[in-house]
Amino acid sequence: MLEQQKQASQVSASTEKHTELEGIRQKVFMDRYSLKDPSGQPLEFYPEQLWARVARGIAAVETTEEKQAYWEKRFNEALADFQFVPGGRILAGAGSGHQVTFYNCMPPEQEVLTADGYRPISEIKIGDLMVTHRNRLRPVLHKFERETEETLYIIRPQKVSYDDLRVTGDHKVHIIRSEWVNKHRFRDGLHLQHEPDSVSYTHLTLPTIYSV
Repeated sequence: MLEQQKQASQVSASTEKHTELEGIRQKVFMDRYSLKDPSGQPLEFYPEQLWARVARGIAAVETTEEKQAYWEKRFNEALADFQFVPGGRILAGAGSGHQVTFYNCMPPEQEVLTADGYRPISEIKIGDLMVTHRNRLRPVLHKFERETEETLYIIRPQKVSYDDLRVTGDHKVHIIRSEWVNKHRFRDGLHLQHEPDSVSYTHLTLPTIYSV
């Protein structure tokens, strides 16, 4: 962990370009995403340092150094200049040396819409059909479970037919203007996209092989 932190602190030390953040952008970057040492002091001061760390951390799963170098470069290019912005957990955790999850979660009793109606997410299994934000049925390919201690946020929709939604802080929710919005950008009067009670279809072809 300390080695990765040391590497992250040295990244971009001689990089030609630094993106200077100001105001609230700088505060959010330093408070939430900049890598810190054990005493809480920042090791990253520019987005370029964060992008390099995240790219290296994600590419580390490759089995050879050649593949790691190849994908690190590709990921870094994708992240550069905010062309692609992963979720907050990925930005804060990837390449940090800490064993953290990159997934946003719901508590086990939270109900989600499936081909058989609403069911607690804890009962969902790989292969079950879920209704997506475009009202399509899609099979569950992976399921992740973890224990955590963090704040759960309650979204209480009005004039729709389902109960409160409980999610972790960085979980995205589809709203009526048809885009993904982080929980902390919610405000009073913002409407959730309503999911129907049933989905009509004439034919459904299911995949027989899932790629990871």
